[in-house]
Formats: sequence, C-alpha cells, structure tokens
Amino acid sequence: MERIEIGGPNGAMFCEWSAAALLRDNVMHWLEDEEPSGRFPAIHALADWSPTCGRTPVRAEDLADELAVALPLLREVRGKDLAIGIWTRARMTGQQAPPTVRGTVVARLVGWTLPMPLADDASLEECYRPFLDALRSSAGRQLSAA
Repeated sequence: MERIEIGGPNGAMFCEWSAAALLRDNVMHWLEDEEPSGRFPAIHALADWSPTCGRTPVRAEDLADELAVALPLLREVRGKDLAIGIWTRARMTGQQAPPTVRGTVVARLVGWTLPMPLADDASLEECYRPFLDALRSSAGRQLSAA
C-alpha cells in the first residue's frame, strides 16, 4: 500500500493513498459536480500524489482548513453512499494508464468494493475518524464541530 506523509507544525502524519483518494472522490462527487472546482486544492493535490513525486507538497494546515469547510457539507453522506472516482478505481486495480474519462460513481450502485470496511449508516467523519484525528493533531486545529 502507498503511504503519504503530510507535514504539519506538530509533526508529520501518514495516511494511505487510497483513503486520501476516496476522500477526494467524495468531495468531488458530492460537492463539486464530479469535476475539480478549484475550491479544494489541497484535497486534490493529496489524492493526485504518486510515489514517484516524493513527499507530498500538501501541508496539514491547508488540508485541515479545507476539510473544515467540506466535512459539514458532507455530514449526511453515509458509508453506503460513498463514491469512488473512475481514476481511483483504475489505479487501485492496477491499470497502468488512467482512463480517458474522469468522474465518480456511488460504489455500491456499480458493485465496486471500497478498500476499507464501512458500516452502511456510518457518516463520512466516522469512516475517516483515524485519519481526521491524526490530521487534527498534526495541523494543531479542529476540522469541524465533531
């Protein structure tokens, strides 16, 4: 599995690339009409990272600021409704070249499994609790009222 290091004022944190990509995919699906809008550049940059890039340029503080905006807007999204990007799915299944189209789908509607165990009724924040807790610690700030 590919791990991403994210630097912050309180130390570095690590996350799996697949978790970062799925987070980006859900922001893109539910908040950006399935295309990057420019509103969440750190979230997109984190998910666009690849091992050949070295350390990610994303700062924990920038990611925390964007998630403080995105998470309240995603509060109603449940585990059963999590989306996955076509590009993410291609990379996770080992395709060498990205697909010619970009978009997202609700994974269960097309029969795709996600790389993390999820309860159908869990919120996005609950699904990402360890990642969000590590980011709060690294960035030294809260992401939401939760």
